[in-house]
Amino acid sequence: MKKLLSLLIVASRAILAGTHRHNHFTVWNEATGPKYDDVAQGALGTCYFLSSISALANAQPQVIKDMFVDKEKWKLGVYTVQWPINGISTEVAVNSLVPTDLREKRMPIPFFVQTNNGEDVWPLILEKAWAKIFGSFQAVSEGDEVVAFRAMTGAPVQIFRKPRDDMTKENLWRKLSEAMSKSNNFPVTAATPESENPENPLNLAAGHVFVVVEIAENKDGFEKAVHVYNPWGKSNRYCGIMPSDPTQGKFWMTFDEYVIAFRETSIVEMKPGYRVSAAEIQLVNAATSVALQFSMKSKQAFSVGMEWPAPRFSKGCSELNPDFFMAVAKKDDPKNSKYAGHGSTTHNVRVDMPGGEGDYIVFVKANFAVDDAWLESIVVNTYAAETTGLAIIENENPWKYFRRMAGVCDKIDVKIDGKSYEFEAKDETFVNGYPILVKTGGEDIESSVKEGRSLIGK
Repeated sequence: MKKLLSLLIVASRAILAGTHRHNHFTVWNEATGPKYDDVAQGALGTCYFLSSISALANAQPQVIKDMFVDKEKWKLGVYTVQWPINGISTEVAVNSLVPTDLREKRMPIPFFVQTNNGEDVWPLILEKAWAKIFGSFQAVSEGDEVVAFRAMTGAPVQIFRKPRDDMTKENLWRKLSEAMSKSNNFPVTAATPESENPENPLNLAAGHVFVVVEIAENKDGFEKAVHVYNPWGKSNRYCGIMPSDPTQGKFWMTFDEYVIAFRETSIVEMKPGYRVSAAEIQLVNAATSVALQFSMKSKQAFSVGMEWPAPRFSKGCSELNPDFFMAVAKKDDPKNSKYAGHGSTTHNVRVDMPGGEGDYIVFVKANFAVDDAWLESIVVNTYAAETTGLAIIENENPWKYFRRMAGVCDKIDVKIDGKSYEFEAKDETFVNGYPILVKTGGEDIESSVKEGRSLIGK
């Protein structure tokens, strides 16, 4: 039997009144804040999302708390959550109704995410807000933890998949150690393969996402061990060599077992005090060429990203695969630029910059192979320790900034067989990734940047 029950209204009143039927409800425990083991998955296939919020609560619980705004409305049963979706800050408000099962006489149980300790309801609020973004609970069943992480934090996410030649066991352990060090404390999740592996004796659920809580060089005599949390909350199927309680979601496993069990590790490179500054870029016929500028006052490292709708956000497209090119450089040193391109099957790309005070230029060229007019814009953003004032450079040809970064002149004069010819750079056109120079009044000739420089030198 299903019914929409005002469960969270009970929770909000309990914050003021104290108790309800022997249960004390809060959005989160004020003494501890959100905790990773507050999360317990219900009947909805949202392990990807629940592991993401659990990992955030484990590593940086303040991020979860900061997502909640307009807290004065809690007493009214209204909860507003702030998301940097596709780089743009978006507020989503939900009421206090959640689908519940009334077969439990003492207290109706939510069908979907539940409170693992029976008290803190922040996971229910976040899952409902996530479902509202996409229109229904059914619409958020199954997904990608990276999309969820990006929608909640805007921070870069590193994905380490196997098999990869450079991802040896030693390198993966080093990455985990760096991520979970006190200086970083990054949220980490791990995903099992989509289908059961008969060669995997650990019995972990297939196609499931877990939280990496901590690691240890030595745990109870086992060298290199990983503490894992299953968002099921109250159970796990681990049957490895380390002792575990099958009635608990958390368990330890050896790192050797971890390497066998998980196909993918995701690390969210969140840094305290860092924030997203974003600029929305309007597309014309699903394409754009644009230059942007911003300023940095600190010397700390930062990243510049370009984002477009992930499959879950896109309308009718399973995957957008744009042809793109992005370059970032200091305004007074354009030739010392860093690049990203020319195509991607994800929904974002970024350029990591070492930092430094000064003004910066970003050049973006993107072309999406879609016929529909629904794709109206993309987002370029910075992830930095300060608000950067990222903005589009208006009323200037963006290609002149690209040519400065590439070391290509707008015009060149060339002598061939004693005759002088003038060539001009042609916007929007590349051959083998290099710009085309056009002979004035004549036919196009193809010239690489290198060849152009050599001609200029003659």
